[in-house]
Amino acid sequence: MNIVWSDKTKAKVNKWLSAGLIQGVSEDWFGLNETITRAEFAKIVALSIRVEIDTTLKTSSFSDVKADDPIYGYALPFIEALRQAGVTDGIDVDRFNPSGEVTKEEFAIFLVRSQGKNAEAKQTQGVIDETISRYARGYVALALN
Repeated sequence: MNIVWSDKTKAKVNKWLSAGLIQGVSEDWFGLNETITRAEFAKIVALSIRVEIDTTLKTSSFSDVKADDPIYGYALPFIEALRQAGVTDGIDVDRFNPSGEVTKEEFAIFLVRSQGKNAEAKQTQGVIDETISRYARGYVALALN
C-alpha cells in the first residue's frame, strides 16, 4: 500500500498492517478517512491487547452478532473475547451493533477498559464537553491523559 503521511505515522500504520491488527480497504487503498465499525474495532482491540480468542465460536451472547453474517461474522470471536475480558458489554443487554460506527465515547471506553482502568475512569473528573454523554466523560478524560 502506498501511504503518504509523515514517516512516524507511516511506520506505525505499517507496523499494525504487518502485525495483522488492521487492514486496508483494498490492496492499494488504506482508507484513512473511512469510518470504522464496531466489529472492525473489536478485532483491532482484541488482537492488540492479546486476549484469548476462541476462533471456533459459532454462537454469540449478542443477538445481532451471527457467525454466518457475510460482512461481520468474522468478528464474532473477537467481540466475545472482549466481552469476556470486560472491555465491552454491547449497546444493550443482548446487542452489540457490529455495523455501527465507533464513536469517540466508545473508542475511549474500549481503550480504558482494555487497559484495566474501568474503576479509575469512574473516579476520574470527566471532560466538560456537551458532545460527550455524561457516563463516558471520565473515560474520555482518562483516555486523553
